[in-house]
Amino acid sequence: MDELPRLYPAQPGSPYTTLAADHTSGGATIVLTLASQLPAAPNLICLEGTPGSGVFLYTGKSGNTLTGITQVEGPTATWPVGTYAFRGFSAYDHNSLKTHATRGSIPELRNRIVFETDGAGKTLEIHEVWIPLFQSKYWSQENLNNLDCGGFWIDKYQACMFDATGSSRGSVSANSPGLNGAACKPHVVPWTDINWSNARAAVENRGGAANKATGTCAPYSGGSTTQFYVENAGHLIGRRAYITQGGVTYVRRVVRTGGNTTADPNAANLVEFYPALPAAVTSDDEYTIVRRFLPGGYEWFSLAALARILEVECGLPYCGGNTDWGKFHRDPRERVYEGIPDPVRPGYQGNAVARTLTGSGALSWSLNGKESGVWDLKGNVWEWVDLRIGTAANHTIDAEFPGAGHLLPTTSGYVQALYDPAPDGARSLGAEIFAPKTIGSAQAEFDSNRYYQNTGQRAAERGGNWNNAANAGLFCLYVSHAPSNVDYYIGFRGVC
Repeated sequence: MDELPRLYPAQPGSPYTTLAADHTSGGATIVLTLASQLPAAPNLICLEGTPGSGVFLYTGKSGNTLTGITQVEGPTATWPVGTYAFRGFSAYDHNSLKTHATRGSIPELRNRIVFETDGAGKTLEIHEVWIPLFQSKYWSQENLNNLDCGGFWIDKYQACMFDATGSSRGSVSANSPGLNGAACKPHVVPWTDINWSNARAAVENRGGAANKATGTCAPYSGGSTTQFYVENAGHLIGRRAYITQGGVTYVRRVVRTGGNTTADPNAANLVEFYPALPAAVTSDDEYTIVRRFLPGGYEWFSLAALARILEVECGLPYCGGNTDWGKFHRDPRERVYEGIPDPVRPGYQGNAVARTLTGSGALSWSLNGKESGVWDLKGNVWEWVDLRIGTAANHTIDAEFPGAGHLLPTTSGYVQALYDPAPDGARSLGAEIFAPKTIGSAQAEFDSNRYYQNTGQRAAERGGNWNNAANAGLFCLYVSHAPSNVDYYIGFRGVC
C-alpha cells in the first residue's frame, strides 16, 4: 500500500503576512515580513493573488525566511512583493484528509493478560501489548530508516507489585524483591524505590525458574560471532540471551531461532543474536536464554519508531503523559486531563497531584491514543532500562552491552540527532543503543526531548517523571544515576 500523505497542523484564524521579496517557482526560500504568523516547520504556506494561488511546503524557519521550499500546488510563476501569505486550507489538505479518512485510521494494538507464578509462589497479573514487526521510516536521518522493529510483548503499564492496589504499593520490600516478580496492572501504585539490578531481577523473576534456560554453547559450523546451538530446542524460550565468553556476560538480542534441518540436522537448536560478540562462540562459552526481561534500547527505539509512523501517517502527535504534576504539560489544569492521584506519593510544593496510578490518565497518554496502547511512556516515573555505562570510562557503554566502547555525548541538553551508524542490513547499533549522537537545539522530530548525563558508572532510564514537562518523552535518555540509586520517581516495566 502507498504511504499515507503527511498531515500538517492548521493555524487558528489563518493570520496573514506578506512577501518581503518576490518569490518564483523553484526558489529554495520564501522571505516574509512576519514569519511568526505561520506555524512551525514543516508546514504549508499559501500565496494568494496575481498570478494565481500557490501552495508551498517549507521545512525550516530562520527569522522571517522560510527554507526548504517545495511547490505543492499552483502555477509556475512569480509572486511579487506584498502578496498575501498565510496558512490556509488547501486542496492538498482536503485530499490528504480524505485519504486518511478512508485508509489512515489509527490501528489498534493487540492486548493480552497473562498470569505467571514467580519464584516466591505469588501469582502475577501481567497486562501486555504486542508491538508487531515493522520497519522504521520517516526519520530525517536515512540510516535509521528501513530497520527491523517490534516483534515483542511489552508491559501495558509501568510495573507494580503482585498485590498493589490504588492505595498501596504492596507488601514486597521495594528494593529487596528476592524471588518476587513484578506484575503489571491498571490503576494501581507503580513499583518504585528500586535500583537497577533489582528492577532487572523483579522482571526476570516472572515465571520463576521457567523464565530462564541455561546451558553450554555448541559452536556453529565454521565458527560464528552471531550464532550457536543450544543444548535442546526447549531452551529457545525468549528474545534475550546472556552469553558468557572470556569472563564477560554479554547482553544480546535473539533475532532468529531454528533453521533448515535438511541442510543442517541440528538447525532446530540454532539461535542467532545481534550484535556480534568480540570472538566466535566456542564450547567454553555458556548461555542463558531469558523469556521476560528489562527492555533495552531496541524496544524503546521500536516504540519511538512506531510513534513516528503514527505521527506522519495518521496525524497522531507523540503520546502525552503525566509531565506536569498529574497532567500533561500542554493540557489545561482540569480534572478531565488528570490521572488518578497516587496516595503513596501525593502532591507537594504547592501541587495537589504528583505521581499518578498506572494507566489512569487521558487516552492521549497511550502510545496509539487508544485504550489498546502502551501507557505512561512519557512522564509519571522514570523507567530503568537495560543499559549501563561508565564502569571503565566516563560516558562509555560497558563491555557487556550492545555498542560496547561507544562514547555517548559528554554534555547534557536537547537531542539534536540520534546515533545513526551504517546499518547491518535491516539491523543497526543505532537501534540497539537508541541514544543521541549530538546535543544542540530542540528538535520537533525528537519531541524536543533532552539527554542527561554524568560521569562515573551509570544505569540508563527513559521516559521522564511528573515534573519534567517538555523534557520527558520517548527520546529522553537519562544516564545520570548510579545503578544503586533508589528513588520514588524511578520505576520500570518488562518485556518478552
